[in-house]
Amino acid sequence: MVPQTEQGNPKVQPNPSRPRVRVVCCGSPFAGDDALGLAAAPILREKLAPTVEVLEVGTPGLRLLDIMEGADLCIIVDCMVGGGNPGQIRRLTPEELAECNISFTSAHGVGVAEALSLGMAVEPERLPKNIVIFAVEASNVAKFTEGLSDPVKHALPLLAEAVTEEIWRFEQSYARERSCEKTDGTSAD
Repeated sequence: MVPQTEQGNPKVQPNPSRPRVRVVCCGSPFAGDDALGLAAAPILREKLAPTVEVLEVGTPGLRLLDIMEGADLCIIVDCMVGGGNPGQIRRLTPEELAECNISFTSAHGVGVAEALSLGMAVEPERLPKNIVIFAVEASNVAKFTEGLSDPVKHALPLLAEAVTEEIWRFEQSYARERSCEKTDGTSAD
């Protein structure tokens, strides 16, 4: 039996020539648009290479820090309430997120922003060096409602494309760095 990491791809075996890329899809199926990450996960699994871990983690709270550990690139997919237009996609780094007035929907007490902030303050060495958050502006996050609003549903293909492009850019950069390290005799490990 292949070990599972959360609900998602079988645990991807490490390959030193490829970066470890993990996409963490957050959300609750019972809070309207908060289910965005859960809806995005199967689309991303279909679109991305099998070497990319796509995890459905629900509402992880502080577990997010453990889930991200060991990745070279971690992409977090979640919905947000930030005053934008419903369905608007934002790409943020943890530093940008800390400066923004964005609320991630959180039926779990500790949201993405709080978990990342705590992780950076307490154990930054455990976090991946490359973290990107793709957040989609929610229209409806009322508890005990199911299904995505139309604007968020329509954002899913664009979100999948944005995540795919982010991974492609990172893999290109990773390959260039590894090539330079081999040329100058240093090791990436």
